[in-house]
Amino acid sequence: MKAKEDSLFTLHCLPGFLGQSRDWDSILPMRINRYCYDFFSHRGTPPSFDLFDLGEWINTRAAGMPNPRVLMGYSFGGRVALHALIQNSKLWTAGIIVSAHLGLQNSMERQSRRLSDLAWAERFLKDDWGSLRDDWNSQPLFRFASVQAEKCEFEYSRFALSHALQAGSLANQKDLRAELSLLELPLLWISGEQDARFEKLMREAVALNPRFQGRCVSGAGHRVPWDQSDAFRQILFDFLQSLVGI
Repeated sequence: MKAKEDSLFTLHCLPGFLGQSRDWDSILPMRINRYCYDFFSHRGTPPSFDLFDLGEWINTRAAGMPNPRVLMGYSFGGRVALHALIQNSKLWTAGIIVSAHLGLQNSMERQSRRLSDLAWAERFLKDDWGSLRDDWNSQPLFRFASVQAEKCEFEYSRFALSHALQAGSLANQKDLRAELSLLELPLLWISGEQDARFEKLMREAVALNPRFQGRCVSGAGHRVPWDQSDAFRQILFDFLQSLVGI
């Protein structure tokens, strides 16, 4: 893709849980205009981690930035991005969702997830950081991750992390399928081939709306952009190219 076409868009990048704005530096070329959000640092966390409120917070901040805008969210950030896009689709030219959930569909799953997230939230307030970080990365969701980035305690607000796990829990997210089926903008869904659960969700999402397209990345797990960076960049460039003229 030509640099001129790359620079047409401002890419707004939302992190996954424990993600930081600088995580995108190794993934996105400097020629792409981007604004990368920090949710969990001491430098300035959102006023609320309720997903509806957080979506509105993103939209309010983005409204004052250059257009055209593309919103990209990974995992937790992908769920936030879905809320922002649903709330104000006219603000955005397109969306890119990486390894994110559409919403749980039964009460037993919600209760199980609520209890799990509450247990993690309590640990993030008080446990030894090293063992906590290792246990988080040892979850089955990340078993195929090729890189486990070092995360230093001093870079985070433990309160923000704990609050995000509770207020932003998947248990508190409503099923977004009906609203996504009506969304009137292009949306690219990306999943990793080795992440069977989220590959299935990606295919389910793409089937909801003819404006949606999906890509499954070979050799990648849940952390697609960092597992297979070259493949992810090419998918990103191809999608941005397809938006030229919209």
